[in-house]
Amino acid sequence: PPVGPSSNSGARVNPAITRFTHKGKQYELRKFSNDIRNYADYIFGTMPLLFKGTGMKVHTSKSPLQIMMSRVFAVKLADRPDGIVNTSTTSEPETAP
Repeated sequence: PPVGPSSNSGARVNPAITRFTHKGKQYELRKFSNDIRNYADYIFGTMPLLFKGTGMKVHTSKSPLQIMMSRVFAVKLADRPDGIVNTSTTSEPETAP
């Protein structure tokens, strides 16, 4: 979204700023700094989370236009000699044959 009308339309164009006109008003859209972009990547699910516990990620889709939120958590693998890992999504434990 536009940040507001440009007060200095005759100034030299900075590569980090995109200027456009809509309904007779000129607007500037500024690019985010790298730090802000990294935070957005954490929030929107493109960078891995390196912490223990639960978190939330937001994913966007352009076709169809939608937002999806997912709960992210670490899974502790059981130390079993037979190498069987329970991947069931139910609350009932599975028994190995």
